[in-house]
Amino acid sequence: MNNKAHIPMISAVLKKKGVEHVVIAPGSRNAPLIQSFLAAMPNACISIVDERSAAYFAMGMAVKSQKPVVVITTSGTAVLNLGPAVAEAYHQGVSLILLTADRPAEWLDQQNNQTIKQKDIFTGNCKAGFELPVISQTDEDLWYTNRIVNQAYNLSAFGKQGPVHINVPLREPLYDLLPETDDVRLIDYKTSIDYQLDEELSKNWNESERILIICGQYAPNEEMQKTINSLSLDSRVTVLSESISNIKGDHIIENPDSIFSAYPEEVKGLAPDLVVYYGGQIVSKQLKNYLRSLKHPKYWYITPENVQVDTFKNLSEIIHASEITFFKALSDISLISKNQNYSSEWKKL
Repeated sequence: MNNKAHIPMISAVLKKKGVEHVVIAPGSRNAPLIQSFLAAMPNACISIVDERSAAYFAMGMAVKSQKPVVVITTSGTAVLNLGPAVAEAYHQGVSLILLTADRPAEWLDQQNNQTIKQKDIFTGNCKAGFELPVISQTDEDLWYTNRIVNQAYNLSAFGKQGPVHINVPLREPLYDLLPETDDVRLIDYKTSIDYQLDEELSKNWNESERILIICGQYAPNEEMQKTINSLSLDSRVTVLSESISNIKGDHIIENPDSIFSAYPEEVKGLAPDLVVYYGGQIVSKQLKNYLRSLKHPKYWYITPENVQVDTFKNLSEIIHASEITFFKALSDISLISKNQNYSSEWKKL
């Protein structure tokens, strides 16, 4: 794996997310970031030499477009020069995504040029701060980068808008060619506590032929029990629960571990095209590994909290809603199908 394979992933995700403007303050340490954004979206990039001016210019673009604008700087005191605009963007609710190149952590406090403590440097005046791996070594590094960039965009753009900071440590060489990538996964965000299913979600639900509902840890709740049991009558739907899910029923599989242990190959042939997950953790390691092995199904995470949980490494949609309200909305629009055999295949196992 190219040790900078995660860098073009940043620009690829943000391009697919709809970023239209990238303001670059030139430098050396940020050369890989400049290279990747110029390759991915050359017409979106402009160069402004002074970092303080660059950040304010980006603020104006974000106010006008009502979309997140990316700001790229080199390392060291260049990052501090973003501070005034970052503070104003935070209090005014202006969406900025700050990408700051950095030196590797081992050079902190070693009298190395343009090396300061950049991680969480905007704490208190920023919606969130993240730091990416220094190099790409494994698929986990790429997954982490993909997830963080999605999360940063979503935090910046939704709710009260504001600046989000991603610190990007980089090792030399800085001017080697980067690999191309278009293999990125978008994590979209929909929000409404009084949930009304939009046309796209309704269409996806009713057109899916193999649906898994995964019940995470959840307090006993009679209303949720009734709602999930109602959905389990759909022959396209298989509900997998555990004891800590507190969901039981005639059409619900309460012991998924025994199925994965006894019939691992058969289960591989029952891959869903839609996974809907709610609640807290699940215990079964075999179920987790199965969900992580799936090849890009539609994957919805239902949560009343403003969080992004990608524990199964397949997240495509965060639906910010009360779980009970959401599943009741599904019940209202669900076209209960008797023509599919998905749930019966699971029950057979």
